[in-house]
Amino acid sequence: MRKIDYIIYDGDIELYINKIEIMNTRAGLSGVIWREKLKGGLTRPMKKKLSNVGWLSDDDIKFVEVLQEVGKNLEDKVKEENRSHRKSSEPKNLKKTPGSKEVKDHNASHRVNKKTRKKSDKGDVTPCALVTTQDM
Repeated sequence: MRKIDYIIYDGDIELYINKIEIMNTRAGLSGVIWREKLKGGLTRPMKKKLSNVGWLSDDDIKFVEVLQEVGKNLEDKVKEENRSHRKSSEPKNLKKTPGSKEVKDHNASHRVNKKTRKKSDKGDVTPCALVTTQDM
């Protein structure tokens, strides 16, 4: 039963509940004690959200369902906040990265056209004229 106390919610409510349920197969907890153990490893925001639900069922299965629902809602909210924070924190005038369209177009303009190469007597390829895609 002590091992259940060391399981901590880390952002994935499904994983958290699964871990605790696996440990509870040996302990066999139910009722108020089981629900307290489920709440024990939650973060403060998660506990607060759970308490805001109001009436919580005395049924262990219903309690787990409510916990999953509240956890998923909070996780979705955190993900959305992280997405909006990343978008708002990006500077507007970024230099383009090597995979961006502008860099690809720039690199393409400096490539040698393969049709302008000819073979020398020795068999190696030497450029006979440098033609860029800008010249075309």
